[in-house]
Amino acid sequence: MNNKNKNFSPLSTRLGFTLIELLVVFSFIGLLTAFGMASYSAYNSSQLVQSGASNVATVLNAAKSRAISQVIPASCGINHVSGYQVDITVSARQYTLSAMCGSKQIVSTNNLPPQITFAAGSTATVFYSISSGTLSNTATILVTGYGKTKTVTVSKIGSVAVQ
Repeated sequence: MNNKNKNFSPLSTRLGFTLIELLVVFSFIGLLTAFGMASYSAYNSSQLVQSGASNVATVLNAAKSRAISQVIPASCGINHVSGYQVDITVSARQYTLSAMCGSKQIVSTNNLPPQITFAAGSTATVFYSISSGTLSNTATILVTGYGKTKTVTVSKIGSVAVQ
């Protein structure tokens, strides 16, 4: 009997992986990476739309707060402040907070993130009455992008909600 053949076993001396095994593993890693990147992209775009809507809601809440506390900007001088107004410019993706005191005094101007827009049909002007912080009509502002839409609603009592 030959000792050389007795000690040799193809399964016990195999060192490494076959090309097929490596291809299967790398294909699986590639698929997981592709699914991960697609999920991240969808999540990121959803968060951009949410962020834009939240920023609009923050400005609306600031207008309400200023109206209730009767803040008078220095630019108004001695003129009576009748309220605070947020103007939505759909085509420019811009929203502006202004004090209404004889003439419109701009307090701040903001822009939506790139690729995010206001949808047609959004309320163009939201006016908060001084001292009460109420509105004469409800307002709805639609923020869209990447196939997603967030709705910012303002009730007559001035409550702001993002859905």
